[in-house]
Amino acid sequence: MAAEQPSATGRFSVDYEPPAGGWPLNRPFSLPLTVESRGAGSLPSDLRLQVEVDMPAHRHGSDLVPQVREEAPGRYRVAGILMHMRGDWRISLTLTTGTAVDQVVIPAHVD
Repeated sequence: MAAEQPSATGRFSVDYEPPAGGWPLNRPFSLPLTVESRGAGSLPSDLRLQVEVDMPAHRHGSDLVPQVREEAPGRYRVAGILMHMRGDWRISLTLTTGTAVDQVVIPAHVD
């Protein structure tokens, strides 16, 4: 089921679809994302996306570093996401345009 998460400033929103069957345990996966501008204008051409995956309660990250690939303007695929423990994780997206930085956090629970 598709989901949408607004950015911290409200400037952007990110659409994503969690993997079928739920967030996988200890199995790398990729996540397609669509970034949209929530303002009147189009998406900035200099938009850069960085991704980190961590487990806040345990204060550690993932064993893999996610790789971001832009497939088309505003469409990305994040590969190499790994959630190696059961519990609450977050996928943190940092969106940068020029000197402006925004953030989107996607919560994920692994059973």
